[in-house]
Amino acid sequence: MKKILLTLALIAVTAASGFAQHLGVKTNTLEWLATTPNLGLEVGLGPFITLDVDGAYNPFSFKDERRIQGWAVQPELRYWFTYKYSGHFIGLHGQYCAYDAGVDKYNYLGNMYGAGLSYGYVFPMSERWRLELNIGAGWMRFNSKVSDRFYNYTRNDSVEGVIMYDPIVNADKFGITRIGVSFTYLIF
Repeated sequence: MKKILLTLALIAVTAASGFAQHLGVKTNTLEWLATTPNLGLEVGLGPFITLDVDGAYNPFSFKDERRIQGWAVQPELRYWFTYKYSGHFIGLHGQYCAYDAGVDKYNYLGNMYGAGLSYGYVFPMSERWRLELNIGAGWMRFNSKVSDRFYNYTRNDSVEGVIMYDPIVNADKFGITRIGVSFTYLIF
């Protein structure tokens, strides 16, 4: 995960220096409220185009073996109606997530990928700081292995920590693929 984020950061910095445009570092407060640390980079590719790449990582577990752990990356190409980093924009984004989620007595281990369209608005708060609101919808494909986390099929009794996987469960969903209230700091 660290290597992926570092590679994306190097690509963004290289692109920013090559185009002599702005580079912004951002974080989504809604993901922090969901106990998911996250960081994003947005680089200007022209007067009305930016590339935004967001990454998130959640290593936490909760009581009773419940957890939603994993990492995600979501690149988005944005078109700005007035000028980049200010006002209305529309975006085309992709996403990938690897997860391990323990809910009730089941565990879901797998990945999700998809794509969607988004709309957002950015409020300039100062020369360097921006407040961004965005929402996106689209398609998501879930590939999960589902297990009963507490049942040992070979001895027919309850044994914590034994995981017997059922066949892979695939599901296609349409819905919200992106939502955020983000703060951006423009580096240059």
